[in-house]
Amino acid sequence: MKQLDRFGADFRTFVVDTKGTLAEHVALRTRQRLTETYRKAKIQFIVRVEDGVIIILPDGTFMPEIAL
Repeated sequence: MKQLDRFGADFRTFVVDTKGTLAEHVALRTRQRLTETYRKAKIQFIVRVEDGVIIILPDGTFMPEIAL
């Protein structure tokens, strides 16, 4: 996170590779927790899980995707 701030990127993307499935991360409220914590940072999150990808846009929009 500090790298993103230090280099002053116009569009910030934070990629996380983690364990678990889409369903598990929905149950853990991953999207809500990341959005609440980093709302003011205007960061896009790409969370890669075992069965897909969770994309959270800077405005908090949640987009579950199937991994190709």
